[in-house]
Amino acid sequence: MSSHLQSPALENLKETKTINLTVLSPVHIGSKEGKLSALEFLWSNGRTHVIDENLFGGYLLQKKMIDVFVDEVSSGRFKMADFLNGKAKISLKDAAKAFSRLSISGGSDNMREFRPFIRDGNGRLFLPGTSLKGVFRTALLHRILNADTKIKDEIEKKAIENLHRLAGRNAEKNKKSYSEEWLQEDLLESFFLPHGVVGPHEDILRCLTVRDSYPIGDVKSEIVKIQILSRNSGNHFYWSEIKKGPGTGRKIELWVEAITSGTFCVEVLCDSELFNKFSTYNKNRMPVSGLDDLLNMVKEMNERVIDHEKKIYKEAERVSDGANNPAVKGLKEWFDSQNSSLFRLGFGSGMLSTTIDLSFKDDKTRQAIRNACGYNRENDPAPKSRRVFRDRGGKWMPIGWLTIAESTGTISSIENKLQDSPATGMGNHSDKLNPLPKVEDVIIPWSKARLTWDPGKQEIGAQSIEGKKALLNREENILDFIPESLFERLKKKRSVDCFEISVARYGNSFRIIKIIANE
Repeated sequence: MSSHLQSPALENLKETKTINLTVLSPVHIGSKEGKLSALEFLWSNGRTHVIDENLFGGYLLQKKMIDVFVDEVSSGRFKMADFLNGKAKISLKDAAKAFSRLSISGGSDNMREFRPFIRDGNGRLFLPGTSLKGVFRTALLHRILNADTKIKDEIEKKAIENLHRLAGRNAEKNKKSYSEEWLQEDLLESFFLPHGVVGPHEDILRCLTVRDSYPIGDVKSEIVKIQILSRNSGNHFYWSEIKKGPGTGRKIELWVEAITSGTFCVEVLCDSELFNKFSTYNKNRMPVSGLDDLLNMVKEMNERVIDHEKKIYKEAERVSDGANNPAVKGLKEWFDSQNSSLFRLGFGSGMLSTTIDLSFKDDKTRQAIRNACGYNRENDPAPKSRRVFRDRGGKWMPIGWLTIAESTGTISSIENKLQDSPATGMGNHSDKLNPLPKVEDVIIPWSKARLTWDPGKQEIGAQSIEGKKALLNREENILDFIPESLFERLKKKRSVDCFEISVARYGNSFRIIKIIANE
């Protein structure tokens, strides 16, 4: 839970560590559902301008061109620039000034859609605390498995045994809860506490709070092209294509707004009192000794990922098409050059960085899980594909990597220093670094809502009577937000109606702040 909702007395019970994450390769955090289509942006002179639908709609209404616009959209491959220059007879420069609510460097004239980076309620780029905490959760699972061969073998056995549940009539439903029991509950939710029950109450990561992270100084975002490099069972690399028939294949290109340079300051807090209770009652099985050790776990996990990728690209050199493929050679050079402590985040992290699959001894286990939970690629390696980026200098690199280092300051001291210094801009953004947004300033009450529980994503969802939706991600300490008895009932029924909740707006989405039973 954000510390803005906590008292100073509670803050004193927390161990705090501030770390810096510096972008090493393009980082994107967003969603497929949030992508913008060709109707929603304009590209001109190396920049992508996001259209404000109210301003643009008002312009069309004033010019009596709504029907003309609808006809153009219905005619086929619509391009905003062609419509504005042609039918609307307005220059792209004037259109960008008149209709744009956000201008971002990059993109392309032939870009049909792109995924914007997540922003807060003030329109600023940030790294969500839930995404950051998800990395710590995965690293903790890696630590538990790699510390005890017996546990790892048992989990790998359960992973295979439970695959049969993913076939048949309820396959899609069962995919969501595939690992809930044998991974989440058995490994993370079984740390004993007096008067506790197995579940979120005994989840050791209840101790951990990770705040949303904001940039230090300049940060640059731009819309970049991501391509998909795949390999088959013979270790041959090739570009994934969109195919609509024989001979029609073309490379898959994904356009995303990514952070390409800059440093983010992250504040990680540990509830010392609760952690000490866990330590007292679980002396022989505590997987982590404190925040320093937690950071070491992340470094250890990512070192294994880096070593795995080095091995893959080294083996590719033995295959002629791999040795002569500029992307394969460039990626090998990139991984070989890494000697810093690394952190991976967001889009493109893939199977290796977001699951425990790299801990399994048998590669065929990864293949079986991939084939059952995702696309069936039969005997092709798992993972089969990697999202990669080529910069303007022709250098190839993976995406989502940052360096991690402990900061010498605190969030408040860094904020004060930045506010006292002259403004240097925000890369391609015109705003200065404002104080961190306080959640209580934007709390919104929903008098009634329907709650749902997704066991696969480990999320609580809420829908208001007006149809608005909010989420509470499992990476939060769920029992800080919802009464335990209500949560147990929700897990059993999967949906419950008529509860009072409070939410906070973050950009175009809502997060659940508090759930109150109508009892």
